[in-house]
Amino acid sequence: MTTVFYAEVAIPRPLRQLFDYRIPENMSIHIGKRVKVSFGQRTLVGIVVKIKTFSLVSETDIKSILDCLDEKPTLSTELIELGIWASQYYHYPIGEVLLGMYPTRLRQGKSLNISIHPSSTQKVLKKKYTLNKAQENASKTILNGLGRFHTFLLHGVTGSGKTAVYFDIMEEVLKQKKQILFLIPEIGLSPQTHQRIEERLPGPLFLLHSGLTDKQRLIAWLYSGNGEANIIVGTRSAIFTPFKNLGLIIIDEEHDVSFKQQEGFRYSARDVAIKRAFELNIPIILGSATPSAESYHNALIKKYCLIELTERAGNAHPPLFKLINMPTHKMENGLAKETIQYIKHHLEKKEQVLVFINRRGYAPAWFCQSCYWQADCPRCDSYMVLHKKKRQLVCHHCGHQIAMPTICPKCQSKSLIALGEGTQRIEETLSQLFPNVNLYRIDRDNIKNKHQLEEHLNDIQHQDAALLIGTQMLAKGHHFPNVTLVVMLGLDHGLMSHDFYALERTAQLILQVSGRAGREAKQGTALLQTIQPEHPQLLGLIQHPYGVFLNELLKERQQFDLPPFTFMALFRSEAKQMQKAIDCLEKIQAWLNKIMRKKSPLFMIRLQRPCNVKQDFITCNYSFDHQTDAYYTPC
Repeated sequence: MTTVFYAEVAIPRPLRQLFDYRIPENMSIHIGKRVKVSFGQRTLVGIVVKIKTFSLVSETDIKSILDCLDEKPTLSTELIELGIWASQYYHYPIGEVLLGMYPTRLRQGKSLNISIHPSSTQKVLKKKYTLNKAQENASKTILNGLGRFHTFLLHGVTGSGKTAVYFDIMEEVLKQKKQILFLIPEIGLSPQTHQRIEERLPGPLFLLHSGLTDKQRLIAWLYSGNGEANIIVGTRSAIFTPFKNLGLIIIDEEHDVSFKQQEGFRYSARDVAIKRAFELNIPIILGSATPSAESYHNALIKKYCLIELTERAGNAHPPLFKLINMPTHKMENGLAKETIQYIKHHLEKKEQVLVFINRRGYAPAWFCQSCYWQADCPRCDSYMVLHKKKRQLVCHHCGHQIAMPTICPKCQSKSLIALGEGTQRIEETLSQLFPNVNLYRIDRDNIKNKHQLEEHLNDIQHQDAALLIGTQMLAKGHHFPNVTLVVMLGLDHGLMSHDFYALERTAQLILQVSGRAGREAKQGTALLQTIQPEHPQLLGLIQHPYGVFLNELLKERQQFDLPPFTFMALFRSEAKQMQKAIDCLEKIQAWLNKIMRKKSPLFMIRLQRPCNVKQDFITCNYSFDHQTDAYYTPC
């Protein structure tokens, strides 16, 4: 009797299971191949996860695979197992996780055959960096761990030369004929990261991020899978890239929240990377000037190996901090008079000034002085942001836009004013104060693609006096040799927020932004406008090393039983009707209160108007707000 084989197939649908299909006798099916299957009334592309000789589905009900799309498996067993783990850990449908690993063309069922014309240009490499003593020691420690799993936390102050350490280790990995995955938090860092690596290291280098065309991403994906790409530089989704012989993973700016996917499949690329390194038995480097409290805690308890670079490389010195007490100064559109004098002084010396404000738009509020009405989004629970030039109110949460009203919709008054400052308002003010100075605004409203960003960054590098205005796009990893003054605006809310993560993230932002100043021989200065110049955590941050700040923060977290000393879960309920979502959450609350014997869990329901909810059913997603705890070993 001929043995009948069945395949367990992952389908890209919001269903948390695999589906059995009969394998036709004349079809060559292996784990990791894409197949076409009938699912309901539709034909879908799925991936084979398991092959077996029996199925619990009755023979009359089970369907056969319609077609096999690949001659060879396109997802390795390693990646499939990683996807299964991620699906279970982050509680997300397995089919959407696995099919999400593919470039768009392959998810659509298109052929792997694509014309590729590799570049034959011979690169001229620059001279190797000369490492100082601290960098040499860091490099040796990590090099001794090559070939086996270790998690290294490289904590180096801004400008300490972490990149030089990366390159020294990467060079050795490439000599061993192994591949490297280099993760960065945002697309904005890809041009300079690509340039630096290309100038220093040999071999094919590819980028992987959402700003590329489908064809470009597919080419990089294929080259990485067949081993022809030595280095892949990518954002968080690149963690699911196939490799033939991966030997090292580097996560630069490991603390950055951009490594967390906030929609759909909500995962942490950093934690998935650690899991992948563990399974492949290779080292992983987490680099940051301001490591997260979770990573620092793991280093203190010896799950990670902590390596510190405490001084800036070369002749650079740490920036001098100065707090501007806003209530004691006359303000001009968010800028204190003393701040303006500092800016003028540095521009007159033909130096560059970076003004950081983490708010896009002209003003964060459109406000009625008569009845205190404030424009809020009709689709979600966020306030609308004023974009003055376009005369629009824009929700930065869901993207909804409306025309800027000139009459209050509540009381019909015309006394509407813009409250607060965004990048556009600061740009307007500074262009009036310094009309003859080159001014660059870098935020998502002004920079639409990577080519525009590259042009701006190149122009800045070749300017003397210049004003740089921007959001976090300017705060991370960029090297501006002629920036000697950094001005930080609007960070007080992070010192007063009810979110226990807010203080940590504000501290990281302050140090990251201040680190853009004085990266060469010239002394840098960091001005922070605040209404709380005596805030104890703020003073501790600027007067002591970041590690001291983190130790105090961890003591508070432990005292109040917060991560990383406990796990935290978030339940989300979505429905077309608000009451259905509330009913679902209340049932979960009752269930949790019943099963928690020692104490009732803290359960807060936050209501939000339906926003793009198209399904008639309720989905409840929950994810643990803490790092994986099972895949770390002492170094």
